[in-house]
Amino acid sequence: MQLVVLHHIMDAVKVERDSDIEKRSVCDMKDEEIQGYSLVKSEECMLGEIKEEPLSDNERESMVSLVEVQLTDKQEQTSDTFNFVTVKSEFQEELNDVTTVKEELNDEVNVEESKMSVDRHFMDAPLKRPRTVLTLDTKLSIIQRLENGETAASLGRLYHINESSVRTIKKNAERIRNSVAQSCSLTAKKTVRVRNPLLEKIEKMLAIWVEDQNKKKMVVNSRIIRMKALKLYEHLQEKHMGSSSAEPFAASKGWFDKFQKRQNLQNIKMKGDAGSGEDVAPYDFADEFKAVVRAKGYKPQQVFNLDETSLFWKRMPSSTFLSKEEKTAPGFKAAKDRLTVLLCGNAKGDFKCKPLLVYHSQTPRALKGVRFQNLPVHWRSNRKAWVTGKLFEDWFLNCFCVEVEQYCCKSGIAFKALLVLDNAPGHPAHLNDLHPNIRVMFLPPSSTSLMQPMNQGVLTIFKIYYMKLIFLQLLKASEGCGKQSVRDFWRSYNILHAIKNIRNAWNEVKDTLMNVVWKKLWKECVQDFRESVNPFSEASEIVGIGQKVPGEGFEDLTEADIIDLLQSHEEELSVEDLVELTQKEQEDQDVSMQEDKLTVKRLARFFTLANQLAQEAVDMDPDIERSLQFGRNLTSALATYREIYREKQHQSNSLH
Repeated sequence: MQLVVLHHIMDAVKVERDSDIEKRSVCDMKDEEIQGYSLVKSEECMLGEIKEEPLSDNERESMVSLVEVQLTDKQEQTSDTFNFVTVKSEFQEELNDVTTVKEELNDEVNVEESKMSVDRHFMDAPLKRPRTVLTLDTKLSIIQRLENGETAASLGRLYHINESSVRTIKKNAERIRNSVAQSCSLTAKKTVRVRNPLLEKIEKMLAIWVEDQNKKKMVVNSRIIRMKALKLYEHLQEKHMGSSSAEPFAASKGWFDKFQKRQNLQNIKMKGDAGSGEDVAPYDFADEFKAVVRAKGYKPQQVFNLDETSLFWKRMPSSTFLSKEEKTAPGFKAAKDRLTVLLCGNAKGDFKCKPLLVYHSQTPRALKGVRFQNLPVHWRSNRKAWVTGKLFEDWFLNCFCVEVEQYCCKSGIAFKALLVLDNAPGHPAHLNDLHPNIRVMFLPPSSTSLMQPMNQGVLTIFKIYYMKLIFLQLLKASEGCGKQSVRDFWRSYNILHAIKNIRNAWNEVKDTLMNVVWKKLWKECVQDFRESVNPFSEASEIVGIGQKVPGEGFEDLTEADIIDLLQSHEEELSVEDLVELTQKEQEDQDVSMQEDKLTVKRLARFFTLANQLAQEAVDMDPDIERSLQFGRNLTSALATYREIYREKQHQSNSLH
């Protein structure tokens, strides 16, 4: 019954809608109307399948009433004009919003898919074939097979290596056989070219020469070093003719680059004194120095200067029989035994610091049982008797600062000081940060000979006084009651006597001389300009003393002999000097190897300190990349010691 009623209602609705649709053309119909019309048609098809039944009169009246009510409601619903444009615009806005969200989601999906694609690319990429390292025995076998007619391709497949590797082995066949002939282990996995022993010796000598030139503040560069290397090579090749390889040596630029890396020569051209001072930049250091003195209120008692000098403490003029006998005698020559003296004093000239003496031996035989604290000098030592940066820093903090503080307290002046230095490699650049009361100013490059006070004759006068004391002692020993021979006196003269003479010679330097040498840098502090600085004025007096000494060569002594002796202290190291220093260094290394100070425990501590240093760089440096680069360089520098550490660990484990 309900289905029949529903069927008649739909008929009425259809009639009404058909009348509305006929009023407009189909071309003006909107999408929503077409969809509604299709819905009605589909409903009509569904109801059309229902079987119709005849209605009674009461049912027909009820049906008519219901249809009238439905038609009334339909008319009310359709009385308001339906705005299809508004509905469509709203629908379009919602569609745009949905499209925007979809695009954003697609972008995120694309990014993730690209990442996954990259990951899949690296994950799916074929793994690189591991490098196959062949032993010398295997390489010899490959060479033999090649000579027997087998192809490189077949051998490559057999040994799982590239065909090009087989051809490389064939190319280096002679070199591989030579390595085996030189008693190399057949299990070795690489061949190492044996360098010419003569070249290795030359490089050791050359490294000592370069460092000595640096200490003397002489300019060295690649051209000078290469020329020196050629001279050393020619000299040693003549001396060892036939015993060394005939391999030519040209001191090429490529060799120099490798030599620089092997010896860790970072800065070849020195900033120190070039000797003449004529190439000083147009930079007036004196004005800046005086400005600092005025601003900080430094007095002449509070301004200091220092310099180092080499001293052959047991050398006589070459014309004397003592020098001639020593040259012909075998073994160690005391005339070539050198030490370094550091002298420092203030601008007023009334205070001279205790000299610093650097020797190549910590406890020479003459100092057995002697307390170093009681020596008239600050005693320090290193293998080459040079003032290094670490040694200088130790002297600055524990000697110079302490002595200056005591002097200021004794003089009743404020404890503050200005120290003027040249820029020698042994003078650390961070000295200004070590003590709050001491300021350090560095002289400009290549200006030492022009402005440094201690270089205006003080060092030469000191050496003349030292020689004078030796000649006086020599004369006294030969004329005394015991009448000791000149030869016996000179044989008994040791480093302890030299230490005392160094201190006495330093005390002999006059206060007026220590003051007048500041006239080029700070003439306002000079008290008497009439004081002359003539380093060789005392040479004639030494000649007079020497001529009284009995023995060949002393009676014919001249001022030129004394001047030559003075200049020999600063002369360039000869080939013989370099040979002896190299031999001595090798002997020291042999002794150190016997002592075996490179223990596992000390190496571990060494690595811990290195790690702390790298971490300190990271903590203090805001530039992360720079601090990390420092850490990488430090790790690279420690590679040799890490290899030694691993070997010692392996040896220790094998013993247990």
